[in-house]
Amino acid sequence: MGRCEMEWQISGIDQARMEQFAEDAGIGRIFAGLLLQRDIVDKQAVKRFIWPDIRLLHDPFLLNDMEQAVDRIRKARERGEHVTVYGDYDVDGVTSTAVILQCLHSLGVDADFYIPHRVEEGYGIHKEAVDEIQKRGSTLIVTVDTGITALDEVAYAKTLGIDCIVTDHHQPFEALPQAVAVINPARADSSYPFSSLAGVGVAFKLVCALLREHDIKSVLGQYIDLVCLGTISDVVPLIGENRIFAKFGLKILNKTNNIGIKALLKLSGAKSVNSTTVGFMLGPRINAAGRMERAEEALRLLLAESTEQAERQAHLLCEINQKRQQTELMILQQAIEMMGHDFDDRKVIVLAHTDWHQGVIGIVASKLLDRYHKPVILLRVEDGIAHGSARSIPGFHMFDALCECEELLERFGGHELAAGLTIREENIAPFTVLINEIADIVISPGALLPTLAVNMVLKPEEVTLELAEKLGFFEPFGAGNPTPVFAMYELEVTESKPTRDGKHLRLTVKKRGLYFSCIGFGMGDAEISTGDWIDIAFELSINEYNNIRNLNLVLKDIKK
Repeated sequence: MGRCEMEWQISGIDQARMEQFAEDAGIGRIFAGLLLQRDIVDKQAVKRFIWPDIRLLHDPFLLNDMEQAVDRIRKARERGEHVTVYGDYDVDGVTSTAVILQCLHSLGVDADFYIPHRVEEGYGIHKEAVDEIQKRGSTLIVTVDTGITALDEVAYAKTLGIDCIVTDHHQPFEALPQAVAVINPARADSSYPFSSLAGVGVAFKLVCALLREHDIKSVLGQYIDLVCLGTISDVVPLIGENRIFAKFGLKILNKTNNIGIKALLKLSGAKSVNSTTVGFMLGPRINAAGRMERAEEALRLLLAESTEQAERQAHLLCEINQKRQQTELMILQQAIEMMGHDFDDRKVIVLAHTDWHQGVIGIVASKLLDRYHKPVILLRVEDGIAHGSARSIPGFHMFDALCECEELLERFGGHELAAGLTIREENIAPFTVLINEIADIVISPGALLPTLAVNMVLKPEEVTLELAEKLGFFEPFGAGNPTPVFAMYELEVTESKPTRDGKHLRLTVKKRGLYFSCIGFGMGDAEISTGDWIDIAFELSINEYNNIRNLNLVLKDIKK
């Protein structure tokens, strides 16, 4: 089963409107076009986008139940109560836990934390965990990045004399937990002006409310590095308040006082921090702890109080991440071998194995989806029961499809593009048949063709170092603000060679006497030779060596 060719979707731009906007705003034509594609249509919006202002952060008390949450935490401090912060095991959850813990400790509140084990306990609040928290003597639980659907567990905690404050950003059920406070901008009755905060963003809003007497700049300076780290890693849209958190947070991360983050940056080999550094270097190492072992190892890094402890935890996370990468590669290779050509006619890939690690099969499912552009469900079988992760493509609502297979499943949950499920081993084969029958009805052949969004087709003389430098104003890139992708047509390949390890492809191409250096990550097996004529889709990058800056094109796709 081979990779799918991508179809390029070139964004349509009204050239006259682009030229007029460029003239009115006093900016370059290409810059103007990219801003228009982001619905930035006037000078004021350009200013807010390029130079986000912390004065545009919304009042935390606009969030439902914020006053009740602040009052309850202050009472806990006055009474000397023990408080437990209940977090999730991903980067968003760990940074949220760190932010609230640091704030509570700074206020003199006696507080500890609880983060469930991904494999042994699974996502969310569990009654067994509530029992453990009661044994610690806690009378208040503050959830971060979780809890919005824990109706039974919050009610159970109340029977034990434990109050709950729920802070979360996930989609709630129609009914909300019967907690002292439920702080979530996704609430149906929420009037908060921005609904796309990450879990750490919601946690930070609680911190701002608790520290309302403090200057917002000082509060940001203390917590924004963690807020930025969790926000970018959770792949929420980097617009609105999230863009402010990310933009200011990256500046702080480059000179952070957090000795744990410093140690991890050093071991990761990062010389500076941008959204790519967070997404591909820091985030995966922090996430690896929760995937392979216990997330509290990552939390200990973020809360480290000595250089020795920070370096020890950073080394541990890097080792765990290497183990995660090796495990992930092994599962990926096994999955590809299992597929062969038997899946060419199947629209949904369903694979099961007894040795796969539960913590990484979701990542592998995403990689298989990227490779074949088909919905993927990977299952780990143990003692006759399989636990799995599902990833889907636009147009095939995974949660809805699982609902139609409900009789074959023990339990499941999720949304359109991702889900989790549990199934008995003997039901895997009929489930595979049924979900593919559903896909045959729902998925049109064209939906299985992967697409690449291209912002603009450029002339060779427009592809310059100056343009790459100007695109820096668009940083940080991420969900809701993707890195611009450009295209050039009819280029001659003057040099083609794989990198030393054979994984990647280096090209030199030319047109109209202009030469461009290109790198295609993961394209080492592409059949491109000197003398070929190609079209390329690419992102712009700047290489700096010995204080010399050079333009580099990062290839997203090649067509011969």
